[in-house]
Amino acid sequence: MPDVRIDLSIPDLLPDTLPVLALRRGTLLPGGVMPLTVGRPRSLAAVEAVRDGLLLVVPQREAVERPAPSDLVSTGVLARIVGKQTTKGRLQLLVQGVSRVSLTGFPSTHPYLEARFAVERETWPESPRAEAMRQEFEQVAGEAAELFGNKGPLEALLESGVDTGLLVDAIAHVMQEPDAWKKGLLQTKDPLARAEQVLERLVRVREVLTARKAIQDRVRGEANQQHKEYMLRQQLKAIQEELGEGGDGDELA
Repeated sequence: MPDVRIDLSIPDLLPDTLPVLALRRGTLLPGGVMPLTVGRPRSLAAVEAVRDGLLLVVPQREAVERPAPSDLVSTGVLARIVGKQTTKGRLQLLVQGVSRVSLTGFPSTHPYLEARFAVERETWPESPRAEAMRQEFEQVAGEAAELFGNKGPLEALLESGVDTGLLVDAIAHVMQEPDAWKKGLLQTKDPLARAEQVLERLVRVREVLTARKAIQDRVRGEANQQHKEYMLRQQLKAIQEELGEGGDGDELA
C-alpha cells in the first residue's frame, strides 16, 4: 500500500454505534498500525458499512469462524481505515488504532456485528510516580531503539510527540510479543500498570539486543584478527619466495 498520513485524533462527534471488525488472530493497540486481509462475509459487510473511515476492531477470545458478541473481549479499539485495496480478489486494509473503547451492547449482529461503545479518553497521570515512569520508559525505549542500529519503529514513535499513554501502547504494538500478552494489555485500563508491563518487556529487549551486539562485536573482532594473521602469513610467504627461501631444499636427513 502507498504511504498514508496517520491521524490519531478522536472526532468530537461520534455515532452511537459502529461496525465491528472481529480479529481471529492478532490484537490492534491504540497508536498501532495493522494490515488486515478481510475475507469473512460479515467482516466484508462491516467494512462496506463504514462511514468516515471509522470502525471498531475487537479481538476474539477464540478463533471461531462466526463470532457472536460473547466471543469478543469487552475492550476494543476505535480504529481508522488509512489504506484500502483489493489484491487478487482479496480486500486488504491498513487500520490505525486511535483509542480504547468499552463495548456496551450489540444492537445488531446481521449482516455484520454492530456495537455501542464508550471511548476511554485518558491522560497521563500527574504524580511523582507517573513522571518517574515516563522518564524511565522513554530512556529504556530510546536505548532499545539505538541498539536496533537504524531508524526503526521505536525511534519513530519516540519522535512522534504523542501522549505517554498512547506511546506505551504504540510501542507495545510493534514489539514481537505473544498475542495473549497484547490482548491482556488492551484490557488493562490503568495507564501506569500498562507502562510497567511494557517496560518490563522493553528492559528484556534491551538486554537481549545488548548481548547480541556484544556477541557480534566479539565475533567480528576475532574474524578481523584471523584475516590479519592470514594476510601477514601470505605476505611473509611472498617475501620468502622472492628471496628464494620458499622452495623445497635438499633433504638433509
